Amino acid sequence: MRFRNWALAILMVNVMISCSNKSDSISPVTLDNRFADHMVLQRLQPIPLSGTADPASEINISLAGHSALTVADDNGHWHAQLPAMPAGGPYQLTIVADRRISLKDIYLGDVWLASGQSNMEWKVANDINNMAAEIADSNYPLIRYAEVENSYSEVPQSELKRRLSWQVASPSKVANFSAVAWFFAKHLQHNEQVAVGIVDSTWGGTPAEAWAPAPALLPLPAYQAQASDIISQPQQWRQRIEQNEAAHQHKWQIINNTSADEAYGVHRSDYDDQAWQRIDLPTPEPLADVVWLRKRFELANANDDVVIEFGTVIQNAHVYLNGQLIHQKDWSSTLDRLPLDNDLLRAGDNLLALRITNDWDNKVFVGLPGRVQLHINDHASEFGQGWAFNNRIAPPLPMPEYIHWRPSMLYNSMIEPLTTMPIKGVIWYQGESNADQAEHYQDLFAQLIGSWRDAWGNAQLPFIFTQLANFMTPVTLPSESDWATLREAQRHTLQIAKTGMAVTIDIGDADDIHPRNKQDVGYRLWLAANRVVYQHQPILDSPQPVSAEIQAGEILVRFNQTAAGLKLTNEQPLAGFAVKDKHLGWQWISGRVEGDKVILQLPATVNQPQALRYAWADNPKVNLVNSANLPVTPFQWQFDR
Repeated sequence: MRFRNWALAILMVNVMISCSNKSDSISPVTLDNRFADHMVLQRLQPIPLSGTADPASEINISLAGHSALTVADDNGHWHAQLPAMPAGGPYQLTIVADRRISLKDIYLGDVWLASGQSNMEWKVANDINNMAAEIADSNYPLIRYAEVENSYSEVPQSELKRRLSWQVASPSKVANFSAVAWFFAKHLQHNEQVAVGIVDSTWGGTPAEAWAPAPALLPLPAYQAQASDIISQPQQWRQRIEQNEAAHQHKWQIINNTSADEAYGVHRSDYDDQAWQRIDLPTPEPLADVVWLRKRFELANANDDVVIEFGTVIQNAHVYLNGQLIHQKDWSSTLDRLPLDNDLLRAGDNLLALRITNDWDNKVFVGLPGRVQLHINDHASEFGQGWAFNNRIAPPLPMPEYIHWRPSMLYNSMIEPLTTMPIKGVIWYQGESNADQAEHYQDLFAQLIGSWRDAWGNAQLPFIFTQLANFMTPVTLPSESDWATLREAQRHTLQIAKTGMAVTIDIGDADDIHPRNKQDVGYRLWLAANRVVYQHQPILDSPQPVSAEIQAGEILVRFNQTAAGLKLTNEQPLAGFAVKDKHLGWQWISGRVEGDKVILQLPATVNQPQALRYAWADNPKVNLVNSANLPVTPFQWQFDR
């Protein structure tokens, strides 16, 4: 009897194991990572779908009254396609095989890919102009937004690293949207009256070559060697990436481990910093690694209104007042003027301590000349002298490679997986990180645009981009400029069909590479997209030069897109034009506006004019716009002589 019970028990265990193994052999049906609740699918284009399932299993797909049937191949992959459909929704997308997948609140409308570096990445919550009001005015349920997680790879990937999470625009969600893409989407949705989907695939600080597939870069001498090496040695690059990622993780552990520094008490008033070096802010050269700065100040009354002013702090900062953390700053925020809390201030001695790092390149900058001040009851005093400095409380920061800047690294992981997703077009804001190689940008950008069009199988895919804004210290004399050279490369890109450009030469910030006026950038991208794609009247765009002729001591420059004519934005004389004489170099040239043209008076010293420039500087003085207040694009014009 006992034997029979044991035999029965063994039989039951074997059955359970068999059932368990059978269950493990079945692959539940999945849908690729582009798809999720609330998404927008591109209207009027066939809709491809893909995923995995048990080999040879049937998969039934349905959406908006249309259906498709497919079978998983021997490797468990399946592909299907739904027909093109008009705008509409909300719909439910269902996938039925061994289980049922149901995605809700799906719309058909226009999907735009937003890509580039930090000015496209910049969030609504990152202190943009009029931020609170913009967040309040964000209840637009037909605008949906999804952000691609940052990742990179040495070889093209078929899937995104993580499933897209589609967010419906509302005051509780829009703070984390790309600000430029958000304002673009609002204008688009208002004019087209369809659902708008924005897919944000951006990474701050990245050069254009990282966003282009490696084979597309092989014809370009400046990028050929690196692209070829990545194509031919993927295993070596994989090892290099893994080692570099470990170094990055170690660096972030040091940056984020403020508690280890605090354990030494360096933020407290009773800490002895007599052995620390004394420095004045700003320093002639940047500081490095994890920087600690301490300075004492006296107050007659703890209720005084006290503000500390730096002008700038780059990049991440923890600010302590009398031992208490009062402020944290990251790369996307500023630390210009900081009011100090009266509850922490005290009559007599007070201590301000800062812990500052720069995860970008380990170089720390604190203060602007003449701007490091202490304000007590509206009385400002110099506060830059005699700071105690130490950068060895925490270990030195590693300096890993930025491998994700290498050719194709971002394309492979953050663009290639999207290319099976039909889109209406691309909006792009990038170029700052290529300014030091501006002479290569025109060919590079053209290859990028062409390769993306090839990848999407659409030779006419609209590509709308932002020309670099004005930035850095203005100059008083005509001079060379990498930023101007790159802007000219962007302008020449307009020779490619179905491209458009938002000119932003008037809305930048001399002191900040991230201007906070994102509203006008989004609007001007919409105007360019409207001209290229939608054709709503009136069609407005920034003026471009179409001819420049030398006649009787004058240069006549004609422009297109002037609307009702050109005008000046202020009472000042026309600014920003310079002419080059064969023997004298560049010099400013004055002129006047008449209708759609500018008439420039050649100086008596210019006998052989060779070229004309407008707004050719990092941060040029400009005041020429059309009647719609859109700025004339910077340009260079060579005379045929």
